[in-house]
Amino acid sequence: MGEVLEDLFWAIRGGGGNTFGVVVAWKLKFGSSSTYSDCFTVPRTLEQNATKLVHRWQSVASKLHKDLNIALVLRRINSSEEGKTTILAAFTSLFLGGVDRLLPLMQESFPELGLVKEDCIEMSWIKSVLYVVGFPSNASSDVLLGRTPLANRNYKGKSDYVKEPMPETALEGIWERFLEADIDTPQMVWAPYGGKMDEISETSVPFPHRSGNLYKIQDLVFWDEEGNEASKRHISWIRRLYDYLTPYVSKNPRAAYVNYRDLDVVIDKQVFGVSNTMTITLIASTFYRFLLLSIAILRSVSDWFTHSRRQKLRAETEENRVVSKGKQSNFQIRKKIQGITDSPGGNALLFAVNLQLQVSCDASSNID
Repeated sequence: MGEVLEDLFWAIRGGGGNTFGVVVAWKLKFGSSSTYSDCFTVPRTLEQNATKLVHRWQSVASKLHKDLNIALVLRRINSSEEGKTTILAAFTSLFLGGVDRLLPLMQESFPELGLVKEDCIEMSWIKSVLYVVGFPSNASSDVLLGRTPLANRNYKGKSDYVKEPMPETALEGIWERFLEADIDTPQMVWAPYGGKMDEISETSVPFPHRSGNLYKIQDLVFWDEEGNEASKRHISWIRRLYDYLTPYVSKNPRAAYVNYRDLDVVIDKQVFGVSNTMTITLIASTFYRFLLLSIAILRSVSDWFTHSRRQKLRAETEENRVVSKGKQSNFQIRKKIQGITDSPGGNALLFAVNLQLQVSCDASSNID
């Protein structure tokens, strides 16, 4: 990696399968955990005050003790009233410790949930992994080595980050959409942030979703019916749900979790000659996002801004290679900028290019 710019290497660290980096190995740092963990799942329906509990969860989940994590799964179920459906909110927790320490923490931070000792199950940490994923209690840990999906259903997923609690009226709007009769299996998974995520700067590693996020949303819809009509109906539903959430989630830009691979996020529509993905990145509020964009432009203009790239990376010529760490020649810079301005919307991106030049080029390397 000696020939690669330091900031470019920083960006590669955050790359997935759609970037110009190829992952050949992972380096893991193991941490210690308690001998036993306590898990619980507390289900509540709309008739059991689920709306108020979900609203309260938004304010406490990211501020819980560092050993306690409570995720929230929302789905539609059959109601106790014949022929009707309702919403089930399942509060699912993993606590690194025993029940005698868990109950006082819950009483202090989330007493509204009404957790009691009988709700808690003590198990080894590896068994708690199976529990949280949804395997039955008697499953062997060997199932984690399997490559077969747990379910083979059609589905579509989307994601969001939430920075301020949604009001109860917004939650009721979600319930209304979940209860639409022509949709098979809608589901939302809300994963709390806070804790360690709040302690790491968004610029220290290429993952900006740090301090300020209350939780991450995963929207899902599953269906078994085959055919284009069923697919269009369910995909249309989740897109409408996504549109509905717009006022209540992150904005300028609206954030997403890239590894969920929501291809809707990067459909390359042109607005005033600039693609929507370029526009979203350009209006981002932090230096981090500008820097990452400009690195992308300089390295691979034609194939960076779509999520599922199909073309192979073009081999670089000697003229395009980096001369030395932190420096580029005038010839290289001119060639790259020519490629940018020749691309659709390229002129609108020169601000990001100039920013990159200020960061990574030697002060004596100027553009004529």
